[in-house]
Amino acid sequence: MFKHILIATDGSEASSHAAALAVGLARTHAAR
Repeated sequence: MFKHILIATDGSEASSHAAALAVGLARTHAAR
C-alpha cells in the first residue's frame, strides 16, 4: 500500500508517539 512514509518531528512527546506509530505502519505495509 505505502512505499514511503515521511513524518516530521519536533522533539515533543506527541511527535515521538506519532513517529512510533509511523514505524509500526511502515513495518505492517513493508514501507520505508
